[in-house]
Amino acid sequence: MSRFARRLSRLSYANVMSTLAVFLVLGGGAYAAVQLPARSVGTRELRTGAVTRSKLASRSVSSRKLRPGAVTLGRLSPGVRALLARSGSTGAVGTAGPAGARGPAGPGAARIAFAADAAATPPRTAVVDVPGLRIDGACEAAGGMVSLPLSITAAEDSQAQEMISIDTGPDPTNPTTHETNNLQFDLVGGTPLDTGGPSIGGADYFRVLATLILTAPSRTITVNAVLIVNAATQRCTMSGTAVTAT
Repeated sequence: MSRFARRLSRLSYANVMSTLAVFLVLGGGAYAAVQLPARSVGTRELRTGAVTRSKLASRSVSSRKLRPGAVTLGRLSPGVRALLARSGSTGAVGTAGPAGARGPAGPGAARIAFAADAAATPPRTAVVDVPGLRIDGACEAAGGMVSLPLSITAAEDSQAQEMISIDTGPDPTNPTTHETNNLQFDLVGGTPLDTGGPSIGGADYFRVLATLILTAPSRTITVNAVLIVNAATQRCTMSGTAVTAT
């Protein structure tokens, strides 16, 4: 028996099949690439994780090769989602639009700052002048007395409530007398009401701390003021604020 015949007689079924299996494993990729028809392998034939980034050719996947809705936010990596979440740079400011109509006047405050030397016939000046209310006054000197008479004019029929605190004496830092009072009076729209005012003689002063609340149909006006008439210095002052609320 020849050497080849002796070798052939030793081949078993298992030996032949194992040899064929080795050739199929080693050459299986090439065989499949040549023999598989086009589009015979789809997503259902691929096991999970079979296609990785390293197995993809450069630029093999583009936006045109993805079907609509294929990439969702949940399929993106945390790093990509973090980049998308970052706010972009602020764009250029657009041109200003046309100005809107002017709205109604809101609450406003006016400063009261009146100071004058006493005179025999001083002119009346506006001590308070806000929408709906005007208060005129003058620092007068007559018969050894210095006074600050006031007149109030409301634009509408109104009711006034006034709370006053009065102190007098020779030294404003150490009052000799002190008293408080509450007043209520009505105002006729457009008609001045003379209220008199603080008056003092000798070398004394007369100080009034007053809060006047004027209620009219269209507004409420609050006046907080300090009036001082000083006979020793022959001078009158009034300071505070007037606030209008509509």
